[in-house]
Amino acid sequence: MSRPAVLLPSERASALGLSLRSHALPAAVAAGTFWLAYDGGSFDLPSRNGLAAALTWAVVVAVVLGLWPRARPTRAAAVVACSMAALAGWTLASAGWAASAELAVVELNRVLLYLAVFLFVVFAANRGEAGRWADGIAAGIVATAVLALMSRLYPDVLSDDNALEFLPSAQNRLSFPLDYWNGLAIFSALAIPLLLRAAVVSERAAARALAIAPFPVLASVVYLTSSRGGVVTALTGIVLFAALTDRRLRALVAIFFGGLGAAAAVALLQGRTELVNQPGTEAAVSQGRTAGILIFVVAVTTGLAYSLAARLVPPGIRLGNRARAVVAVLAVAVLAVGVFAADPAERFREFKQPPPALGEENPTGVHLTSASGTGRWQQWEAAVESFETRPLEGRGAGSYGAWWAMNGTLPEFVNDAHSLYLETLAELGLVGFGLVVVLFGTGIAVGLQRVRESPRGERATAAAPAAAFVGFAAAAGIDWMWEMTVVSVVGVALLGLVAGAALQPPQRRSAMRLAGRARLAVTFAAVVL
Repeated sequence: MSRPAVLLPSERASALGLSLRSHALPAAVAAGTFWLAYDGGSFDLPSRNGLAAALTWAVVVAVVLGLWPRARPTRAAAVVACSMAALAGWTLASAGWAASAELAVVELNRVLLYLAVFLFVVFAANRGEAGRWADGIAAGIVATAVLALMSRLYPDVLSDDNALEFLPSAQNRLSFPLDYWNGLAIFSALAIPLLLRAAVVSERAAARALAIAPFPVLASVVYLTSSRGGVVTALTGIVLFAALTDRRLRALVAIFFGGLGAAAAVALLQGRTELVNQPGTEAAVSQGRTAGILIFVVAVTTGLAYSLAARLVPPGIRLGNRARAVVAVLAVAVLAVGVFAADPAERFREFKQPPPALGEENPTGVHLTSASGTGRWQQWEAAVESFETRPLEGRGAGSYGAWWAMNGTLPEFVNDAHSLYLETLAELGLVGFGLVVVLFGTGIAVGLQRVRESPRGERATAAAPAAAFVGFAAAAGIDWMWEMTVVSVVGVALLGLVAGAALQPPQRRSAMRLAGRARLAVTFAAVVL
């Protein structure tokens, strides 16, 4: 009978160091994500500029010292980086004909920030590290969602006064700490496919439970924001992850238990109308205390239930061809019934109607199920009309607000078209729109390619950031998420994981070396830009 192997002190120290390093990366990413969200979503100009400067210098210094890139940059990363740089250049050029050169420069700074985020992730993420980056992003988002939910359930501990000053008429919609309800909901929804990945790939019961337990919290946040954009983003991520992963059976089990927990949490909130629609009242405060305890119990129960159920579904078990066909047919049937019942023609007519007057907003549950566009159609029409005046070059970066002030059809202040793609057409014309299409199209296409190229049993790690990025791309088309800094930082970081080398299998330290002069030349060019 052989003795169990005993690790030497040096081996134990090495193993401990490896464990600490493996947990340090997700912790650092989570802390950074949480801080950007807590800082009002890093929406204000000083926050954005400070972040851009910090990331740019981090990239420059790491490249000069030879620490980065940690893996050879991919062609896809080069395409995305070049399209971002070209978009920045075209944005700068548009200052020459924009209504306000100052606003054009502000938009230039925004694009340069996202370019810095992309390069930071591509250079800092080594091969095989995508899962740990995804875990860190998800943890930061979940921490933000917990804080947001606590601000509604326990207002004596946390306050949401900034959002009330920004738009008092929407005081019932949860906004803290991002100060915009749709931004908070979409930000929270981006974590869902990342959490599903952790739930599917982990073989430790505690890790599986921790991955699914946040679903009731995330659902509560989306419900209290009354954000249909958050619902769209969440459903996009869930459906795409289930379709792309090869551990589909376990993914369906995770979605089932996560959905049950989410539904239970929303049901608890629906029965507390003052908490949902009249925050700050005595009744709402009382309801919040009990709701907090019950949602916590639901979250723990959800995590434990999935963790136990997942033991019955080993990761090697996959749906057969017949089972996949049955699931596909059922999904199509449910979708067809839903579309028929929704009466899309009538819903579209309702969507195009002008929004209700201030003070006539619907309660949370009614708003979530309504088809009202809340002025989106009118804002999009204005963007198209602006584009038609200068289709090639657009009217200049940051010009949509001025165009709306002169030609808008609603008596309200609007600075953004609530769609990145239509606003780009209006401000930067076909040239800028083409660059945005290359940027997002490359990310989506490469994400699908990374999933196909992943070894069998490991596609979930590629499917999660790919699905979350598509969710971000969809959200950017229906709201001003491009201007919501923390949401776009997460979206661009996901793009960096997808387009960079993080999804490639790990290998020994690369022998790649850049000549000193070439590195200094690249660094100098980056500093000048």
